Amino acid sequence: MWCEGDQEYKDYRTREVQPETLILAPKHAPDFVYDRERLWNEVERVESNVNSQLSREIRVALPSESIQ
Repeated sequence: MWCEGDQEYKDYRTREVQPETLILAPKHAPDFVYDRERLWNEVERVESNVNSQLSREIRVALPSESIQ
């Protein structure tokens, strides 16, 4: 993903565990919110506070059930 603020590409493909990702948006949201690169660049452009939280990561561990 191209980061306009840093003027560099961010590569998250090397993570040990590839997460499931999705974008949830209301029906009236503009179409660009489903473009991950543009969405994050807009978020970083609009949020200018030093202590802004731009995103959140939620980790969930689900038990695996064996079928016998």
